[in-house]
Amino acid sequence: MRPPLTLDDLIVDCCGGRGAHDAQLLAEIEAGLATNRAVLLRNTGMTEVAEMAAWAEFVGAPRMEYKYGTGFRYPMGGGVLSVGTEPPHSPVEPHCEMAYWKFYPRKVLFGCESIPARGGETVIADNRRVTEDILPTEAGRKILERGIRYIRNFSDRDRPDSIPSMKHWQDNFGLEARAELRQYCGEMEWDLLERADGSVQVSYPEEGYEYDPVSGTDLFFTSITRLGRCFDEWPPFDRLPSEQRPYHLTYADGGDFSAQDLATIEAVFARYSVPITWQPGDIAVLDNIAWTHARPAYELQPGEERRIGLLVSEPVDRRRIVTLRRQDQHVE
Repeated sequence: MRPPLTLDDLIVDCCGGRGAHDAQLLAEIEAGLATNRAVLLRNTGMTEVAEMAAWAEFVGAPRMEYKYGTGFRYPMGGGVLSVGTEPPHSPVEPHCEMAYWKFYPRKVLFGCESIPARGGETVIADNRRVTEDILPTEAGRKILERGIRYIRNFSDRDRPDSIPSMKHWQDNFGLEARAELRQYCGEMEWDLLERADGSVQVSYPEEGYEYDPVSGTDLFFTSITRLGRCFDEWPPFDRLPSEQRPYHLTYADGGDFSAQDLATIEAVFARYSVPITWQPGDIAVLDNIAWTHARPAYELQPGEERRIGLLVSEPVDRRRIVTLRRQDQHVE
């Protein structure tokens, strides 16, 4: 078995940018993506994250529109969006981008404009190794056999007394009438809960693994970060039960993840975690199904800022082909 990858394995030195038509640089990047399915471009010469758009085009990652995401992101120029606006003290747990949605980006790009003197790393994990270790566990088998259920709650833009959330349902879905929302949820085969205060909850089952045509097998593919516990120290959501917080996650049959399930998953991710110790100008290019990303809690000192930009590329429809169920060695 190959040893776990390190950050040094992923670095491509761009030597100040070298110019958009440097065929040698492009060949180095493509080789890194082919071998490791991730690269960290260092010494790019980028001074503002808006410049990521040109790099995305250079590496063959055309930008897709970011829609229906769970969190709020603000524009940073050039079509680049901010990473999530979660408070620094609230960690973002490992996940594949938009694993909760009917389509997801093939590639995810992060770029660093500024970073605190200490902390603020993005932590990535080799999802191929993660999957190998999770599958034999009780938690991995339960996710495979039972699937998961995503729960999302939205406030009503016209009802300030509704349960607070990160987004209004009108803004998230681009709809104005409740009849339109009901029709949309029906078409999506989602469960819709309409509350008296105007807020709504949508929930739906999804596979916990996704077929990866590059490796020819299924990879662990969830947004475990969407557990309601991430709001435990995030007012005003911390006052709500988990099922009413902006997002939550259970098994598809409604059962909660046990403490042991979560401890197992966390231990596997920790085993293969690779912290990106950002330098201004760095750009990470990740194959979204092959690598997860996370952000531990951190603190900002006076005058410090963490400016990390995001681009997503090439939408892929969820395949929902779980070949592992046909492999008796993985299923009891």
